[in-house]
Amino acid sequence: MSFTVLFIFGFVSIFGLIRVGPVLTIVGAEFGFDLAGVGIIQTAFTAAGIILAFPGAWIMRNFGIKRTTIIACLLSLLGAAQGIWATGGPEAILFSRVLEGIGAGFIMIIGPNVCTRIFPQARQGIAMAIWSLWAPAGVFLSLFLAPYLNEFFGWRSLWVVSAVAYAVCLVLALAFFKLPKTNENELALEQAQKQDSATVKPDVRSAVVMALSFIFWCFCFGGCVNSFYSTFLVEAKGLSVYDAGFLPSLISLFTLPLGIIAGVISDKVGTRKWFVVIPYFVLAIVMAFCAWIEGPEMESVYIFIIIMSLLSATIPMGTRAAVPQYAKDPRLTDYALAAMGFVTNIGIGCAVVFGSVVAAIGWQNAGLYLVAPAALLAGVITLAFCKNDLVKKNAKGAAGDAGNAAKK
Repeated sequence: MSFTVLFIFGFVSIFGLIRVGPVLTIVGAEFGFDLAGVGIIQTAFTAAGIILAFPGAWIMRNFGIKRTTIIACLLSLLGAAQGIWATGGPEAILFSRVLEGIGAGFIMIIGPNVCTRIFPQARQGIAMAIWSLWAPAGVFLSLFLAPYLNEFFGWRSLWVVSAVAYAVCLVLALAFFKLPKTNENELALEQAQKQDSATVKPDVRSAVVMALSFIFWCFCFGGCVNSFYSTFLVEAKGLSVYDAGFLPSLISLFTLPLGIIAGVISDKVGTRKWFVVIPYFVLAIVMAFCAWIEGPEMESVYIFIIIMSLLSATIPMGTRAAVPQYAKDPRLTDYALAAMGFVTNIGIGCAVVFGSVVAAIGWQNAGLYLVAPAALLAGVITLAFCKNDLVKKNAKGAAGDAGNAAKK
């Protein structure tokens, strides 16, 4: 139930972030933003998460996870409610986004850290795979609903939907959120220390590099694709607002089953790193030569949707499962995953950079010279600086040992 509460709050928060994408130019025009500056509406949402990432981990550890979750729900609810009545200059809508962003920043930290507390290491692949689906679930819902809600009720109806959803999350957190008396990651660490102290030595470099590399995924997918692809389909492909919102939502829809499959395979194979490294190189190719092709042809869009669904199923799962595997110590895990939340918000917030580059050199050149190099760099640094986790010892046996240790 605790996992379910966090998952619902997570995808509602992502809905709050992405819901602006299909109507970004409409909302921006009402508050005086042009294409070069409209990305700041998304950046305002993520700015709070950047500031609160590490303090949020400290608050979570010292103030209590349930209390922190309830506060996050309240702040998100206040932000959505304020946005319903926002008028005048850009300050009003930006303040609304900041409040929602604070709540989302907290859940980005709390969610994966709670997974390490309630699931044993041997099942972290499937646990983090399911948790990672909070993003595609929220993205699909927002991209699918936003054009219709805007058409029939106006863009403020999107804020109304979020406010109601946050209120539901608050009730669920108050009623059903509860953690086990002793955390699974602590049980596993204690058992491993008794058996072999070498097995619990943290790989700090790999944990930090893996966590920080997530900024590139969040920039490429969260910042560029989720924030601008609907706008790209309208401007560069001539699609209607409805079709432009629906097609990108298919990525998230396909990711839902694919993400679970990827988590199961990762647990069976016994590696997280290679579910991150290889997809980053594929992402670079897609962003350079497929995603942002201008003109009426649609084949590249369909290919892009299929490939991005696979990448969205592997990179978030692999990264979130690899970080605690490298970090080992629960305290280090908490702060390493906080670093991941920190760069998540930075990456998404860099959407404003992509918007400016598009305004200057066009969609296709922005993909080739900005987004593709970012994905390529992510692949290079995770390949070079993260330790190979597919060790000589049978990976399945090692995972089973860890699982048995957690159960004991």
